Amino acid sequence: DVCVYTEEHFHLAPRIMMRMNSKKPSIVYKSNKHQNNYKWGFSKLITFENSQHELLKGALFYPADYNPERSYPMVVHIYELQAGQYNRYVNPTVYNYDGFNITNFTSQGYFVLLPDIKKVEGNPGRSALDCVTAAVEEVMMHEPINPKQIGLLGHSFGAYQTNFIITQTNLFAAAVSGSGISDIVSDYLYVSGNTLKANGWRYEFDQASIGISLFDDYQTYLKNSPISYAKQIKTPLLLWTGDHDKTVSPSQSMELYLALRRMQKKCIMLLYEGNSHSLGKRNHQRDLTIKMREWFDFYLNHNGGK
Repeated sequence: DVCVYTEEHFHLAPRIMMRMNSKKPSIVYKSNKHQNNYKWGFSKLITFENSQHELLKGALFYPADYNPERSYPMVVHIYELQAGQYNRYVNPTVYNYDGFNITNFTSQGYFVLLPDIKKVEGNPGRSALDCVTAAVEEVMMHEPINPKQIGLLGHSFGAYQTNFIITQTNLFAAAVSGSGISDIVSDYLYVSGNTLKANGWRYEFDQASIGISLFDDYQTYLKNSPISYAKQIKTPLLLWTGDHDKTVSPSQSMELYLALRRMQKKCIMLLYEGNSHSLGKRNHQRDLTIKMREWFDFYLNHNGGK
């Protein structure tokens, strides 16, 4: 006869609700009442098609104090399937394990896009490129996005996808890649500190989705490896990693950093001492969050959306 539940949305702080019998739900407790004192963005679920005409979804977050007559920058955060996050409430904070916080960006006049990515076995890099560019183009058709002010970022597998995408397109004015793979050939035989076995299984059967061994199809590994196309990168790139990362070796970020520096391309690498795959130290979380915002503010020419 009584149902108690929680509800939230991007613009609605979590609250406890109660429904008795068939009566209208009542609020038991509402968090973050002070949110009413601040301008806040809102979110929308979008749909788009990849090149195979498959219908995909994405979560689009609008800037606080949104004005359709103005032009805005946008950051695109990628990691497989994220559209469901359009319902998630996000407190603004500088303490983020990967430096990324949606509300930090929307409160400073950015659009934020989280597109779903449908991986294709044997083509994880190019399928990410296909889905992400399709999602960005769909948003630009309907929203006042400045095409010269779009940034891309990802962590872990999302960082691999970021590394690959910027080798194939100049759509993005800046990118941030955290704890990501840049050379899948070297990573295939790398012994993970977490599993204590070589990473080949990740590529043959798991997330990286190549679907065949390195030695049976070497060319497929090369064509999906960002380092193979490092010379084509024109996007300024901020790399970061923890020096104790046992999931993705810090050497993966170092390889791409050294390659880009050798070619005198715009690239900075942050190595966080005593951290693993994600940042656990609060001072480092704060540092990365601030540096990431500064990176995008600088390269996306952000000046309040004017």
